[in-house]
Amino acid sequence: MTRGQIQKVIFLVNLIMGAVMTVTATMVLTPGGIQWGQGATWEGLLQTWIVAFFIGYGVGELIPAMDWATHLGVKLSGKPTSLVTYVLQCVILAIVMVTMIGIFLCLVKGGFAMWWFMISKIYFPLLGAAFVALLIVLKPILMLAMIGARPPVAPAAA
Repeated sequence: MTRGQIQKVIFLVNLIMGAVMTVTATMVLTPGGIQWGQGATWEGLLQTWIVAFFIGYGVGELIPAMDWATHLGVKLSGKPTSLVTYVLQCVILAIVMVTMIGIFLCLVKGGFAMWWFMISKIYFPLLGAAFVALLIVLKPILMLAMIGARPPVAPAAA
């Protein structure tokens, strides 16, 4: 993949991961799920989603989690397009994104004590929701990023 395609993937994955984390955290933290006016507001969700997106985009640019997953998948299965590689990409992306977005979001919103609360209350539901979301959307995102890509051209024999 070219640098531009990788940036498309990072952008689209972060849009989705920010939304998944925002909605899941709100559902877990608000008694009885999302109840407007009783703990969850549109403004709070939008602000959390925007912060999560920008944190996730920065983390996605700095930490090559997709490359780690692809290399590990190729070592285990032998093919970069195998089911093992795809599941590993989803697992590793979910762990890296949820952990990093969670750390920074907690520090922005409530300080270090909030991070301990997140680990004890919502970390595993967030991991599960992120993994399921990535299983559903990562393949279409990867295919969308490849639109307009030219196949590699072999050098001409002299």
